[in-house]
Amino acid sequence: LGHRNILYYTQSFRSKIMIERQEGFLQAVAGLSFEQTTVIETATELQTVLQRPVGERATGVVAFNDQIAFEVLDIARALSLRVPEDLSLVGFDNNIYAKLARPSLTTIGGPLEVLTDTSVRLLLSLCRGEKEITLPPALPMQLVLRQST
Repeated sequence: LGHRNILYYTQSFRSKIMIERQEGFLQAVAGLSFEQTTVIETATELQTVLQRPVGERATGVVAFNDQIAFEVLDIARALSLRVPEDLSLVGFDNNIYAKLARPSLTTIGGPLEVLTDTSVRLLLSLCRGEKEITLPPALPMQLVLRQST
């Protein structure tokens, strides 16, 4: 979409999935022609970055998940930034609320049935006390284009 300054918004506490998703994002954008890619971990830091003058602030945000993307929508509204005109936003999970947000949220999601089945199988393995749990291969994901980009 022509963005040159994007940021990745996550949270300051760390889990394995948070670290892996952030690393994946940084690897994906490493070979692209962005002038600046920033990782932001707090709402205060995000507000500060989005208050910069037009030519200096990020025009695209990728959020760790849809819930955090909703926080970005709230911050953008508070700063009178229009999504997607002033700021494009992409979440991750494609949860049911992504479609209901205003504007509806562009997000990345996978096949819910496969995700659910895989999660239940892993949980049952843990409940049985299995010592060696085989993690499934990476699940296929797709970009679900909506109004926030």
